[in-house]
Amino acid sequence: MPIAAVCVETASSQAESATGTSRLPASSLRAQPAENYLFADNIRFLSIAAIVLLHCVQVSCALAGLPSGSLPALCFLQPFKFATIGFFLISGFLMGHGLRKRTPREYLRRRLQRVCAPWLFWVSLYCAMIFVQLSGQGQFHSGSLRSNIFQVISVLYSCVFQTPYWFVPNLMIAVFLLLHWRRHLLDLRLGCVLMGLSLFYGLNMYAHWFPNEDHTEAMFGFIFYLWLGVWAERHFATLQTVMARIPATVLFCLAGLIGLVALFESRGLSNAGDPYAMSSLRISNQAYSMVAVLALFKLRKPAWPKALNVRATTFGIYLTHTIVLILLMSAAAQMVSRGVAVSIAGSKVLTATVLSLACFLLVYGGSLALTEGVLRSPRLRWTIGAPRAAARRAEVPDSRDSYRFPAQFPNFSSRSANQQPDSGASPSSPLQ
Repeated sequence: MPIAAVCVETASSQAESATGTSRLPASSLRAQPAENYLFADNIRFLSIAAIVLLHCVQVSCALAGLPSGSLPALCFLQPFKFATIGFFLISGFLMGHGLRKRTPREYLRRRLQRVCAPWLFWVSLYCAMIFVQLSGQGQFHSGSLRSNIFQVISVLYSCVFQTPYWFVPNLMIAVFLLLHWRRHLLDLRLGCVLMGLSLFYGLNMYAHWFPNEDHTEAMFGFIFYLWLGVWAERHFATLQTVMARIPATVLFCLAGLIGLVALFESRGLSNAGDPYAMSSLRISNQAYSMVAVLALFKLRKPAWPKALNVRATTFGIYLTHTIVLILLMSAAAQMVSRGVAVSIAGSKVLTATVLSLACFLLVYGGSLALTEGVLRSPRLRWTIGAPRAAARRAEVPDSRDSYRFPAQFPNFSSRSANQQPDSGASPSSPLQ
C-alpha cells in the first residue's frame, strides 16, 4: 500500500463547524493521561477469543465431516461473528483517542512500526511454512517457469487475504484513508458514504453487481466501522448518557434476536449456493455486530481471567494463532492418515463440538504461551508490537483493579491515577 506523507494537523481548537466538519485541536496533540476503557478491553478480549474459536470451529467441522453450510455448523459460528466488526469499532475508538495525543503523521508512523512490521514478520513466516509444505508435495517441480510464478503469486494472495492475516492490510488502508480525509473526519456525510459502501457489499450478495467476495477481500467494506469508532470517541459523553438509559438486558435480548435473523440469512444464502454465506458483511450480521458490541459496552466488570493481560497479549494472539492452528491441523491430518477415527458416539455434531472446544483450548493456550514468551525476549518483543526494551514481565498497567466507575456513568470508563501516558510502554495491538 503506498503511504503518502500526511501533513501535520494545525487546526484551531474549535470543535465542529456548521457543516459538521471537525479539526483536531492543536492543544490536544500532546500527551494526556491515558484512559482505562473497560469496555474496550472487554471487547478486544472477547473478540480475539471469538476469532480463534471461529477458526477452530471451521477446522473441527471439516474433521468431523459436518458440512460448513449445515444448520448445526452455522449455529456454531453465528454467535461469534460480531468479532471482526467489533475490532474495527474499537480500533476506531482508540484511533480517535490516539489522535488527541499525536499528529496524524506521528500516529501513522507509529502504526507502521507497531502493527505493520510485526504483521510482516508473522505473515512471512506463515508463507514460508506453506511454501515448504507445497514444495515437499512437488507443487513447484513441474510445469513452466511462468506457471510456477503464477502459482507463487496465488499462494501469496491466499496467505494474506484468505487467512486471518487479511485484517491488518484492510485496517491500514482504512486508517490511511481516514487520515487522508481527516479534515472531514467528523462530517456525517462522510459517514453516510462509508456506510453505503458497507451496505453495498451486503446487498451485492443478492444483487451480484460484481462477483461475490468474502469479507476478507472487501477492502472498503469496514472503513465505516473504523470511522464510527472515531466518531463515537469524539462524542463519548453523549454516547455514555444514551447508553446509561438502555438496560443491558434489552441490548442482549436484541442482539439475540438479530443474531437469529443473521443465522437464517446465512442459511438462506447457503441453500442458494453462496460460498460466502457466513460473511461478516451480511447486512443482518452488520446489525448484529453493532448491537452485540453495544451490549458488551454495558459490562461492568472485566470479562477476562485475572491472570491474563489483555492489552499486552491480544495482538500477539492474533498474529500467532494461525501458525499454531496450522501446526495442529498438520498433526491431526497425520493422525487421520494413519487411520485414527475422528468420531464421538457416531454423532458429527457432538464430534464437532468436542473437537472445537479442544482445538480452542490448544490454539488459544498455545498462542498465549508463545506471545508471553516473545514478550520476555528483548530481541523479539517487536514482533508482536512491543517496544524494543529490556525484557520484563508481560504486563502493562491495565490491572483489573484499576478500573473505577464514575457515579454518573457506572458502566463505562474511568481515568486511572496510576496509568501513564501511552509513550511506548504498552505493546501495540490492532486496537491501539
